[in-house]
Amino acid sequence: MQASFATVFCTILAAIGLSNAAPSGPVSNSTLSPLAAPFGINYGTTWNNDVAWVDGQSKCNFVVVGPLGANPCGRPFTINGQTGFTFEGCGGGLWINKNGQFYANCGSLSEPDDCGVHTEFHCI
Repeated sequence: MQASFATVFCTILAAIGLSNAAPSGPVSNSTLSPLAAPFGINYGTTWNNDVAWVDGQSKCNFVVVGPLGANPCGRPFTINGQTGFTFEGCGGGLWINKNGQFYANCGSLSEPDDCGVHTEFHCI
């Protein structure tokens, strides 16, 4: 009995490890790989604003994400000349999207205040 083309093809795919190309389980920020993020982003607060700045640059170069006390998630901001960034996941694990695609996970960060900015998160 001769095997069908589909059977042979599937056997070859399984042998080289491609039988389960689709991810298993739900897709979330913790299961997605970030875009090739060219720079990290830090998040913090001033006395009246939620702010962000490029990791490794001075906190004095911050951009305003929104007013302090308002939910910063879903508010678009521009940083380092690039548009379309939003913080997501407020109330849980924080992450950043860029133009609707996952960009970076955020983790707590504590460092000295500078330029009136208190650091809260580092996102890479």
